[in-house]
Amino acid sequence: MKNTKKPYCVQNGDCRNNPVDKQEGAQEAGAIEIATITRERFESLMGQARTMQGLETDRAEYWIGIQRGLRRAYHGEAFGTAAEHALWLAAINHNDTMRQQRGQGYRDGLKSCILTG
Repeated sequence: MKNTKKPYCVQNGDCRNNPVDKQEGAQEAGAIEIATITRERFESLMGQARTMQGLETDRAEYWIGIQRGLRRAYHGEAFGTAAEHALWLAAINHNDTMRQQRGQGYRDGLKSCILTG
């Protein structure tokens, strides 16, 4: 039987097809819904993020985070560890602006919400 639950991400765990009930997971602070994307969409978004990293040099860290988040969203737990994932999610609350940008980009990449029409 195919898993029909929508994938989402919680701060301390995997982001792809998490078996925890969505309502239960949503109780945790920082629950993030992510989009399931095709390979073509993944490659397109990665290319756009790389381009924007070069164009928006003042937001380059954000675009680095986007790329990392896209990889995690596309590959799931095969990309990075749960500990790394938690660090990237926590970066948004860091006192360093560059880390905050990476953290926000990572979350946006997980949601695959950048540059969508």
